[in-house]
Amino acid sequence: MPGKMIKRPSGSAGSKVVALRRGNLVKKLFPLSGAQALNRILELREPEKAVRSLAKTDFFWLVKKIGEEDAYPLMRMATVEQWQYVLDIELWQRDRLNLVQTSQWLKRLLQADPARLAKWLSKEGEYLSFFYFFKNLEVRVKAEEDDYDLPGDFITFDNTYFFKVKDKANEQMIINILQLLASEDYARFQSLLLNLAGVLPAELEEEMYRLRNVRLAEEGFLPYEEAISVYAYINPDSLIKPDKAGKVELPEPEDEMLPVPLSPLTCAAQDNFLAQCTAHIHDSMLVDRIRIEFAGLCNQILSADNVVVDSIDTLVKVFRKAAGYVDIGLEKLSRGNLRIAEEILRHNSVFSVFRAGFSLALELKWEAERWVKSAWFTRQGLGPDFWGDEWGGMLSGLLEKRPRIFKMADGEEGFRDFENISEINSCRQIIKRLAILDKLLASLASISPLEKEWAQEPVFTFGELVFTFWARARLGLEALFAPISLPELKGLFRKLRSGEKKPPYQMGTYKSIFIKDMISRVSGLEPEAAQLLEETLALLWDKFVDEYAWVGTDGIDKRYVKFILVE
Repeated sequence: MPGKMIKRPSGSAGSKVVALRRGNLVKKLFPLSGAQALNRILELREPEKAVRSLAKTDFFWLVKKIGEEDAYPLMRMATVEQWQYVLDIELWQRDRLNLVQTSQWLKRLLQADPARLAKWLSKEGEYLSFFYFFKNLEVRVKAEEDDYDLPGDFITFDNTYFFKVKDKANEQMIINILQLLASEDYARFQSLLLNLAGVLPAELEEEMYRLRNVRLAEEGFLPYEEAISVYAYINPDSLIKPDKAGKVELPEPEDEMLPVPLSPLTCAAQDNFLAQCTAHIHDSMLVDRIRIEFAGLCNQILSADNVVVDSIDTLVKVFRKAAGYVDIGLEKLSRGNLRIAEEILRHNSVFSVFRAGFSLALELKWEAERWVKSAWFTRQGLGPDFWGDEWGGMLSGLLEKRPRIFKMADGEEGFRDFENISEINSCRQIIKRLAILDKLLASLASISPLEKEWAQEPVFTFGELVFTFWARARLGLEALFAPISLPELKGLFRKLRSGEKKPPYQMGTYKSIFIKDMISRVSGLEPEAAQLLEETLALLWDKFVDEYAWVGTDGIDKRYVKFILVE
């Protein structure tokens, strides 16, 4: 990942104060709404100076936070470099310029600062001018001796150069920009219209894309083929030794200081291990290096994932993804020791620590794939859904190209990236539980093979197979995978609830019986595996009890029965 040089002032207390104030500004704006953030900026004594002091990454974050349609005051105060950064991110889809987005952003810049937009399009944005107007204008040049009439939809400012706007939805905006260009430098405006006929759009777009990549590479954005290296496996233990690859080299103090991006780490590191670590570090040069590398890492992830930043939430999600895997790498290597974590960051790049964290998720994915390949449920033609919503979702997430965790608790439901080492360990434990349950089911299937037609359209989960097999044995029926009748099911619950007169029904006597019955069905278990199976069956029993704790025996409806197959 390319580094970026920071120039620091030599004993310049004033510059340090500016940097401190800028850092405080970003932190103060973070918890505010977009409207509140904009008002807070406009209330500053020197708002333009504050905006222009922001790193380009922070400026882009602020535009997204406020909202593109409300950020006109911000765009008016921004530098040309900040404009260019926003356009470099917003206008491109892979290697193609998005004309719809281009029109939207030209309209916003026109409203923010018309005069500066005209100057920019005539100079730094000249390539964009030629490409955009080539796509949107039809130009005719009429000499004095020509007596033919042009259609009424052609427009002219001088009766010599006539043009027609092809994009009718943005016609007035395009005319307004052309008027500005003509008033800025009429000779240059004429040259623009005259030379549009000679534009080779493919070559021009390719050159714009090359220049855009050069600019963004300094911020960590890389072409997809290079950016994807952020997900390449690395042995986490290799980071124990110093690694200079990807580290930003901070020069000796000089006269000028470039702004350090603050928003990525501020948004991402709130209450995690990375936040604790950076708060613990007193070396300001090291913290600045971490901030720069972290911002570059986030930008590389945006490139590797082909993320379109359509909102502040999308941006923050990438920030937190980066922080999550950095957290995992740091926690693994430091064992939670902040001093060791600081040394790891001092001697290794944030990029490498991220790869180490992601590699732990990759190792877990490979463990899951190896087990799934030889598992009993796979041989039956069953998929991850066989393991239920929560555990099946977790397995599905691990088997994705880039593994993710599946959550069904604490207000979450769905897939997301891992955020800490405990989630990695939790998923690894679940894989072990699934493996031992799979072994149990294989033993049960040796007694009663699962019918093939069941697997073709499965309407059951592993829990239903386990409990149905056990229920039949408790009822004295033939031990096999087959439904029982509703009267038989009610008879089972009367037996399990013997001695309990009212809900919640605990069925406590049968917990140990269930566990003992199931463990006895598997032979040759090592003590550790037997203990794991016992714990897993206990969890399964508790879920079974919770499901029926408040359901009266006579009120059981086969339409809503879980855990047991009913005819």
